[in-house]
Amino acid sequence: MAGLSAIKFPKIDYNYWAEKHPFYDQIELKKGDSVSIGLGHAEKGGLIKKQDYQDAKTLVDTIKNKINLIDLNECDYEELLTIFDLIQGWGGKMGKLCYWPSKGKVPLRISNPKDFANNYLKIIKLLIDVSGQESLTEDTVKELEKSLRNLDNVGMPFGSKHFFFWSWFRKKQNIFYIYDTRMVAITKILNGKKMSYYSYLMFLNNIEQSLKLATGVAERGLFSFSHNFFSNDDPPKFVNLSDTQKDIQIAKAFVDII
Repeated sequence: MAGLSAIKFPKIDYNYWAEKHPFYDQIELKKGDSVSIGLGHAEKGGLIKKQDYQDAKTLVDTIKNKINLIDLNECDYEELLTIFDLIQGWGGKMGKLCYWPSKGKVPLRISNPKDFANNYLKIIKLLIDVSGQESLTEDTVKELEKSLRNLDNVGMPFGSKHFFFWSWFRKKQNIFYIYDTRMVAITKILNGKKMSYYSYLMFLNNIEQSLKLATGVAERGLFSFSHNFFSNDDPPKFVNLSDTQKDIQIAKAFVDII
């Protein structure tokens, strides 16, 4: 993967930005927040209540506890779908397709939750297997990506959120990081074209190894940096949501590339 190591990554303060990640903090959720809206959608599944989660950290801690406790060989479908709904809720407002009818068609999560849970279980078991392997290959990552075709109304932007939480909280050898619209856009600027999911994982791994960062800090830091300075578009627009001057010159350099 010599080509990937040649891709210049932004020399931002990854630890600083990882701590600022809005989807992990203890700030009280407000009505218009993306997580708050996401939980409202997920509540339609009938297994969780939005009011039980006052901040993002509480939600993430709940997901962690449930993933650690569940036995995938003996769980019932509602136990599994509760985890699915919590992750969808955490993922934000764009996860509504699993719960609301589209063009008159009711999504499988609502019309046949048992079938949906069975499909989800197969994907998570595949993830557990792949993430536990000694090293990743492009083919195994592609196989995992393709498995999402069997999960109604869940593509990579949200599917990778499920990959992430299950591989992270099960402490697997390989963490499958979130590759949503924002991360696709920001890495596309750096690479000149969209990265494959495998290349994206290797790219983040290279940042962590080069800067000796803890597991997950590269992804959370890059996301948070992007969230502060750029819109969630492709290509992103410079917005700067806070008064911080931290790494602002690096952010402005992105604008020149765009």
